[in-house]
Amino acid sequence: MKKLFLYIFLGLLWCNVGFSETLDLSGTTWKIKESDGDIKLVKFHKSKKCSYANIKTWSGNEGKIFSENEGNCEWTQNGVLITFQMNNFYIVRTGIIKGNSMEGNFVSKHNGGIQGTFIGKLNSRD
Repeated sequence: MKKLFLYIFLGLLWCNVGFSETLDLSGTTWKIKESDGDIKLVKFHKSKKCSYANIKTWSGNEGKIFSENEGNCEWTQNGVLITFQMNNFYIVRTGIIKGNSMEGNFVSKHNGGIQGTFIGKLNSRD
């Protein structure tokens, strides 16, 4: 029984090493779909700032593009964990990167704190 446990443990450890490779998000663009129906394209720049385009949004800003230099989007990555905020923390998203996808949660100051989920798919790399 101890040998079986050891084999299972070593097998899981080996599998975990294979999945622990982390994609550096610098220079990548992601299509983000939120549970409230919003869809955005978000580019993560090496400067730890991001630019984004609203594809579909309830706010009426569809088609609006926000550049990296406007300073309203910043991101951090720690391994497979991604956090990015927009508009001086008006909305914050935290997710887990799984290969070419990410998923997580968001919270917004809108209406006293709207919460939801998001799914992202890698769209392109520089």
